[in-house]
Amino acid sequence: MDISGSWRNNRGFNFRISQHGSQFTWEVPDIAERGSGTVNSRNVTASWVGRMGSGSARGTVETAPDGRATTIRWDNGGVFQKQN
Repeated sequence: MDISGSWRNNRGFNFRISQHGSQFTWEVPDIAERGSGTVNSRNVTASWVGRMGSGSARGTVETAPDGRATTIRWDNGGVFQKQN
């Protein structure tokens, strides 16, 4: 599952995700946040640290009919929407 690209969460922050194989990282410049995690099929796990604190979460990737990742729903209530 490819989740690389620009995402926006339900709190209005923009995430830039880079992915190499099953490993990914993200950056959120507005809050000096960096995260990293793994993706396995439609399941993702991540941990992060930034100005707003640190944490970890598990999520599920939702896809369009053509298989492109469109949404990530996290178990902490966060929702990421793909922007490109």
